[in-house]
Amino acid sequence: MFFKILGTIFAALTIIVAGYGLLNSTDKYTSYMLFFMSGTFLMMGLAEFQRAKKSFWGYLCSTVALFTFIVWIQGLY
Repeated sequence: MFFKILGTIFAALTIIVAGYGLLNSTDKYTSYMLFFMSGTFLMMGLAEFQRAKKSFWGYLCSTVALFTFIVWIQGLY
């Protein structure tokens, strides 16, 4: 339950930051969007692992979260 709530918060923040960037035609906040998106995927993966079955989607979401987090780190420099 905790992972779903936190994932929803991260998803809402991702949408807000992406919408703000689109409306103002700026890419200054892309790094924030990537961070929130990686948090969203991580929470989705952890929620999937918390269930009894270890499904493909849990591993896929965790891998995508790790990749997005690495892209975010590289974008900072």
